[in-house]
Amino acid sequence: MVTGFITGLTISTESSNSRVSSPLEFLPLLPAQLHHYWSFLEPGLHEIKVECRAEWIPEDHYAAIVNGRAECFLFRRDERWLGFYDAYPSVVGQGKSDLKYFVWCIWSKYPRDRESDDRGLQTEDRNATIEFIKHRARELKCGFIETVSPRFFHLRLGFEEYARIYRLAVGDVNSKFEFRNPKSAPRGGCY
Repeated sequence: MVTGFITGLTISTESSNSRVSSPLEFLPLLPAQLHHYWSFLEPGLHEIKVECRAEWIPEDHYAAIVNGRAECFLFRRDERWLGFYDAYPSVVGQGKSDLKYFVWCIWSKYPRDRESDDRGLQTEDRNATIEFIKHRARELKCGFIETVSPRFFHLRLGFEEYARIYRLAVGDVNSKFEFRNPKSAPRGGCY
């Protein structure tokens, strides 16, 4: 269960050359509110699933949030919803510093093309979102933030590559394989 003090936070992205006229707000989505906002979240989750070839379905996120195993924050500017992220803390070792804040998904309404007129605003909002995620991780006493993606844009956000996952398809799991000579069969160990 996700515990800790959940805050709403306003992060100003204003700078001398900023195109932002008002700050980005991050608001916690309480489990009791999830049904009301599902029509906003579900298309974004579906888009991420297709783009990243994820094995989860959007309803996995719904179940995790409504049951308190994950949390979701919506972000907006001037009463216009722009996106969301969902995450959860997880223990990866024995000590308190081994608590990680796993970011399951981040989604925004911004166009995905690099030629978008919103590119400058998109960069400022992306940076504000990362700052909020760091704030939330510190609030939960997490030592680090982790996410998984087949894309490499996280490196531009300050993430470092920690591990790679390699996958080998085994083919038909119902096919039978037998060694012709039992004496030549492997006897265990790593290969």
